[in-house]
Amino acid sequence: MQPFRSSILSTIAALTVLAGDGSAQARWSRLYPANAPSPRSRTCFGFFGATGELVMLLGERSGTNLTDGWLLDDNTWRPMTGPLPPFRRDLSMAYDSVRERLVMFSGSIQLSDTWEWDGVSWLQRTPVTSPLPRSDYAMGFDPLRGVTVLYGGLRAGALQDLWEWNGTNWLRRSVPGGPGPRSYSLMAFDAENGDMLLFGGSDGAAWFNDTWSWNGVAWQQRFPATPPTHRIRGRMVADLARRRVVLHGGDFQAGPYAWEWDGAEWNMLLQASPSQRIYAAMVYDSVRSRVVVVGGRLPTGGDVGDTWSFEVVTPATATAYQSGCAGAAGVPELGPAQFRRPWLGDLHTNEVRNLAPTSGGVFFVTGFDPTAPISLAKAGMPGCEQHVNPLVTEFVPATNGMASWSLTIPNAPALANVRLVQQVVALDAGANAAGLTVSNGLEMTVGIR
Repeated sequence: MQPFRSSILSTIAALTVLAGDGSAQARWSRLYPANAPSPRSRTCFGFFGATGELVMLLGERSGTNLTDGWLLDDNTWRPMTGPLPPFRRDLSMAYDSVRERLVMFSGSIQLSDTWEWDGVSWLQRTPVTSPLPRSDYAMGFDPLRGVTVLYGGLRAGALQDLWEWNGTNWLRRSVPGGPGPRSYSLMAFDAENGDMLLFGGSDGAAWFNDTWSWNGVAWQQRFPATPPTHRIRGRMVADLARRRVVLHGGDFQAGPYAWEWDGAEWNMLLQASPSQRIYAAMVYDSVRSRVVVVGGRLPTGGDVGDTWSFEVVTPATATAYQSGCAGAAGVPELGPAQFRRPWLGDLHTNEVRNLAPTSGGVFFVTGFDPTAPISLAKAGMPGCEQHVNPLVTEFVPATNGMASWSLTIPNAPALANVRLVQQVVALDAGANAAGLTVSNGLEMTVGIR
């Protein structure tokens, strides 16, 4: 074993002598936001990442159509101002994190319109081609390919067409196989596998509890050992920080408990949660790393307006601090790999980018404590600073201007809240007399998901 691995793992082992296995720490808690809107179901709910606000639009209460809109900022609601899209229900919104737009489509067999929220106003788009009007379709955003994906829905029967919105136009994807005709399916991005996950639905004659993946090229059916029971009118979102897909609600045999997809299997979360309901509003808040559920309709038929949050008690974090110094390709940037945080029992990966094209590699310098910036000018590196008290160092070759470092974190509760810090020293022959540049510092806190 390399000295780096031996040193860091033996240090971690010393911290886990009294530790047992870790257990999931994400849990539900009821929130009491100020200025809450009236109870409702069948509303449209989305997260607008550019401002960190949750957007709720339209809905129904006891058979009465609601035509208002609301914004939830942290724990306070406020009404939306300005013109809103015409009334519709049983639709979805998806946040396009690349273009910073909240995308909404149809929701009625009379409407085939596409709307976007830019943080200030609703804008109706005019694509050349568009899906037929429909309700109860599955929709989600694929951040790897930068498209909003829509499947199926209800229009004089269940549909089975697949569409993608690229910000300008809807493009129909003709792909053999797949889930078949259905409405009420649920869709969310699966960060563990990097594709779109689709669950269940109905073709009008039967209800399904099957699981499918769409990777932009082909459908693949997944065969988990213990899938959730069949249901319709539930909700499903991607918990990006934890690399999980969370499913809650629905009628028939759904029950009150939420389910999680871990990339290979579904697992029921046997813990206190929002009561059984249909037509709730549910979204993932990536700023606060939490799933939020609002309202819905109870089995007794009444609409509610309660607000719930699903989040971890001990979060995993990876936060950049200070700055690096410029080389041939700019300042090296160190950060966690996409959708990666240092969780117990997980493989954590950091990446450094903006390396010189000719760089042969980098040194990942890791410790438990940051240091006040120390000038490296005397070492022939003017403008560069040291940000880590080093414990161990590992050399990693660079490829195409980047390099990565990984560490498997034991599944031991004693490691919760343990802090690691890291900085990269990169080979860059033309940067200065030493032929080296450095990155920013990165502080990591181990969490329990």
